[in-house]
Amino acid sequence: MPNSENQRMVSPTSLKNIASTSPITIQQIEKYLQDATGLTTAQIERLLLAARISITDNLAKTREALEKKEYTTMGEAAHTLKGTLLQCGLPELAAKAKTIEHGGKNHSTLPYAQFLDSLQKDLVELVLKKKAKEHTDRA
Repeated sequence: MPNSENQRMVSPTSLKNIASTSPITIQQIEKYLQDATGLTTAQIERLLLAARISITDNLAKTREALEKKEYTTMGEAAHTLKGTLLQCGLPELAAKAKTIEHGGKNHSTLPYAQFLDSLQKDLVELVLKKKAKEHTDRA
């Protein structure tokens, strides 16, 4: 049990509020995972790398599918992205991915590029700069 205000557990709600005002940081996700899971630092590092790879890949897949007007594929990639964001304690961002997912499945006319741009901005620190394959080769 935390014994001071500074050590209180981070909840998905507190990360939700952070996401609405600034890009999410790696440290915020690490703190959330520590408090929510009780995993070791090494386990959290592996989990965070896997999440970052998934976020990077699925943002790219979603955007590529949008550009090709492959809405079913876009919805599938957004679905996977949504799950990763929920695992990281980011329900507000997951809700954006869910909107893209459902819109793609229903072939709705929505401002998908704006939703993706917003997600990209919020997740800029989590997106890997190298191709995901390079990161998995090292792990």
